[in-house]
Amino acid sequence: MENIIVALPKEEDGRSLRSILVRSGFSVLSVCTTASQVLAACDDLDRGIVICSVRLVDMPCTELRELLAPEVEMLVLATRRQIAEGDPAGMLCLSMPLQTEDLIGSVRMLLSGGRERRRKGTPDTGGKKEQLLRDAKALLMERNHMSEEEAHRYLQRTSMTSGCSITETARKVLTLMN
Repeated sequence: MENIIVALPKEEDGRSLRSILVRSGFSVLSVCTTASQVLAACDDLDRGIVICSVRLVDMPCTELRELLAPEVEMLVLATRRQIAEGDPAGMLCLSMPLQTEDLIGSVRMLLSGGRERRRKGTPDTGGKKEQLLRDAKALLMERNHMSEEEAHRYLQRTSMTSGCSITETARKVLTLMN
């Protein structure tokens, strides 16, 4: 089973999120309040998921992402305003207030995407993945008059229901709509 690390500035919020995840059958390795605690917890992991807020006590999520191994996925919890302003650039985001089913679906999607990459034996090249996502969102925004957040949610939901990774869903959108 994959390991999950919850990183939120308020420890009680982290414990609540951990409780939701554990009740849903996930393994939560630790609850952290700082990026340095996350990095220490990730030292022993070869893969996993970090669920964090846009900003932790000691650094923003974008800096933390750069310090994590590529095999560690990141799910950022952000307000709609932060997402619109582009704070969590290029990372999978869930808007606050958090919906439990969105959280569980996103975690399952991240877990299945990681398994798919390991099964295929292909590393996830962040630059290509991010470019595919940006291109697919731009196309959805242009053709379907969606906001960036709506386009991202569409890609997330479609990937969850189809069982594909969000990158594969973005690739399919680009293929079908071009």
